Amino acid sequence: MKYFLTSVFFLTTHVIVGYYGVLSVFLGPFNWWTIPALLLLGAVVVATFLLGLVFYHISSQPVSHFHSLPSALLSYVFQYGMLRSGRAGLKKLKVLCGRPREVQEALLRKLLKQNRHTKYGRKYHFAGVVSLTDFGAKHPLTDHDHYHPYIEAVARGEGNVLSAEHPSKITLTSGTTGDAKMVPIGSHSMQTDYVELKGLVEAVSGDTFPDWNIMQRQLWLYTDPTMTESEGGIPMGSLSHIPGWARNLLVIFATPPGGFSIRTTFEATYLHLLFGLRDPGIAVIVAVFASSLLAALRLLEDEWQRITADLAAGTISSRLDLPSGVRQSLERALAGGNPKRARELQREFEAGFEGIIRRLWPDISYIKAIDGANLKSTLSRGYAKGVPVCSNYYGATESIIGLNITPLEEDDEFLLLIDFTVFEFIPEREMSKPNPKTYFIDELDAGQNYEVVVTVHDGLYRYRLGDVVQVTGFYKECPKVKFLYRSGVLLNICGEKMNQSTVYSAVKEAISKLPVEAELIYYAVAESTLLSGSQVNLKECGDNESRPHYIFFLELEYETDSQVEAVLTDISKVIDASLCHRHLAYKLSRGKGELGDPHTQVVPRGSFHQLQGYLLENSSATANQIKIPQKLRTTAMVEFMLQKENQISR
Repeated sequence: MKYFLTSVFFLTTHVIVGYYGVLSVFLGPFNWWTIPALLLLGAVVVATFLLGLVFYHISSQPVSHFHSLPSALLSYVFQYGMLRSGRAGLKKLKVLCGRPREVQEALLRKLLKQNRHTKYGRKYHFAGVVSLTDFGAKHPLTDHDHYHPYIEAVARGEGNVLSAEHPSKITLTSGTTGDAKMVPIGSHSMQTDYVELKGLVEAVSGDTFPDWNIMQRQLWLYTDPTMTESEGGIPMGSLSHIPGWARNLLVIFATPPGGFSIRTTFEATYLHLLFGLRDPGIAVIVAVFASSLLAALRLLEDEWQRITADLAAGTISSRLDLPSGVRQSLERALAGGNPKRARELQREFEAGFEGIIRRLWPDISYIKAIDGANLKSTLSRGYAKGVPVCSNYYGATESIIGLNITPLEEDDEFLLLIDFTVFEFIPEREMSKPNPKTYFIDELDAGQNYEVVVTVHDGLYRYRLGDVVQVTGFYKECPKVKFLYRSGVLLNICGEKMNQSTVYSAVKEAISKLPVEAELIYYAVAESTLLSGSQVNLKECGDNESRPHYIFFLELEYETDSQVEAVLTDISKVIDASLCHRHLAYKLSRGKGELGDPHTQVVPRGSFHQLQGYLLENSSATANQIKIPQKLRTTAMVEFMLQKENQISR
């Protein structure tokens, strides 16, 4: 009602100011101030008319109870602005998909022209490059080591090195498949590309979920990353850090601004859940990764009694380590508590956690989360039953890659964003060659696997991203791809080069063949050679194989009766057989005795999230970056998992 009355106020003001203003200006004498007065009058008349229409539109749809008039107006302008610009961008993208090679050629020429006078551009003669083919002949394929001296110069504050644009941030990669890398990001990427990407995501979401109420708030599971400065004074940290210019846009989320300043995962997640649960009208849940969402829901399952008590009383548990000013501001936002909502929530929690998201938030449209750990089906059968889980886009710290234009499909596939990034592709069979041939956007075949090579605004040229994708089909002439694996997580004890897509399929197949029902939540694999100098005694862990072999760690959902445990003790044999069936090099190495019997350890629930916490404490990555690893790369990581209670090990 308040939005309708506000609309009436502005429209009435529009009429009154317009009527009496015109009379006073045109019936009075013409003075020096007449023209400025007319301009001011026109601005007021237009502004009050537009505000009246906006608030009338707001009043016609469901609006979060926790919006004030200013926050509702800001949310409306931002959300509808994104939706309109995104739909225009999506329409443009679909037109460009009819001529992808032409678009890529034009984008390359634009990037090289912008950066031709940089230190790097002069060295590689950007001014003389006329085409993709020409660029491929004149510039080598690169990895991050190639850029190390240039990025060090950028970090020291030297300008015009890789890009003509001064970097607004030096981002740090997560280090999932190796050491964290520094990647300069300019304001074009931060304020143009990523804003355009958000618009595209909103446009697809609006078309896919027509009942999505954009004036309802969203629940964002965000932990604020620590930021530092380079030697040259450039901000350094995670790409996920919310820049200052975007802080006012947090009104679209349920958590007050203070909750987005928390840098510890437990406290941040607890607060987002607390304020999200306060609002029964949550329309969307946002998490960087599906694993982050699963961790938050497990936290909710463990902490719901404390959270509902806080909600009822309008307090925040003393267990949370928060700055006093942040605690006070957040408790003020709770406005004395909401015992009625707390009782509603308690009834739902006591009824169990299957389908809990839909029961807590009946109006929710969908969940945004990148599903790099294949958790979509697990979530959809449990906590998120009845709520779509969507991976809206595909990207990395170094580059934006693709947009999911069909987010309701079971398998995520992404339309390549050909006007954001220049792409080349290395066939999977040629990835290990010293100078492999690359293929352009119009030279790919459906069903084939390729490593992605990118050239981007911010100074990475013909850069081997390390991601391997499969071309699933085409939209018009533009490829759609699905992510398969990172080349940095290949398993390779004896030269077999087994990728994680093969390993995941083998593990899933093995579990499906068990005569009892069990579901894979997480898995990771390690090479036993990592433990050659370790103090860990594998025999004490139930691993009696002396030859080099693979160690599998599985987190499963399954019944705990003795029959199930007896069956699961044979799971190593089933995984081994499945890998032999799927991967010839593995089978040959096993047959020749080069690889020993695999060892499998089924770890307790929560072990992989504990591993995630361990990695967070021992790396430069932030909570928004850390993924559940599928290959354990260090001795310390393997030792950490071996110390977990070995529920079943053979």
